[in-house]
Amino acid sequence: MAEVDKIIPIPGTGKRIYGLLREVPGAPIVVLVHGITADMNCVQLYLAARALEQAGFSSYRFDLYGWDLDARDLLDCTVDVHADDLDVVVDALRKEQPERLVSVIGHSLGGLAILASKARAFDAAVLWDASHDRGWDKDTFEDARITWEPALGCYRMRHGVDCLVSEAMLRSWRGRDCTALIKAFDKPVKIIAAGANDFMLDWEHTYYEHANEPKALAVIADADHNFTTGETMTDLFAKTIDWLDQHGR
Repeated sequence: MAEVDKIIPIPGTGKRIYGLLREVPGAPIVVLVHGITADMNCVQLYLAARALEQAGFSSYRFDLYGWDLDARDLLDCTVDVHADDLDVVVDALRKEQPERLVSVIGHSLGGLAILASKARAFDAAVLWDASHDRGWDKDTFEDARITWEPALGCYRMRHGVDCLVSEAMLRSWRGRDCTALIKAFDKPVKIIAAGANDFMLDWEHTYYEHANEPKALAVIADADHNFTTGETMTDLFAKTIDWLDQHGR
């Protein structure tokens, strides 16, 4: 199945969202949201689009920021900006294909962006090892991996390849009341946790505890945060598609 470029204007900004539509004619659509430092062609989303196609779903994956001059820059983003752009994407797909269900999948910070959506115009959600507000000081952002760069007026995040983020991004991420977000979330939601990611495993259980029905929790043993160990990504896709078969068709 061929993929086609699909560019969606962001109203009132002069910016555009760059994405790829992998179409199964007439099938439900799944929107894929990447995590921080990733992009629409990171391994999880690239392979997920193909697994979804095999399962009879169309997919749209997009960049939350990018190289194009009219794309967003990460330094200008917050979790709320990500959430608002997700709402723009879902709204555009709804208007073009009003008869089709639209579900969302978010990895890491992409999962938090889904929870922060104001419109929540999608039908179901799957969160892959979603970010949470717990585990750090909400007011002091510097730690072993994050340092303030006074000459640049932003923070440097060390994730193998360093990236720069604004204080507004960190406040929108670390200062979020994630328990309140999941309590207010009124869509069918499945939380899939990476079993080997001890740092975040308790967070995913907390999400599940406070989520509304219908809800589900799956822990994939031995999976790292990116689900790249062994065959854990295959298990991730199977558990995701099982939920979408129930709530996204």
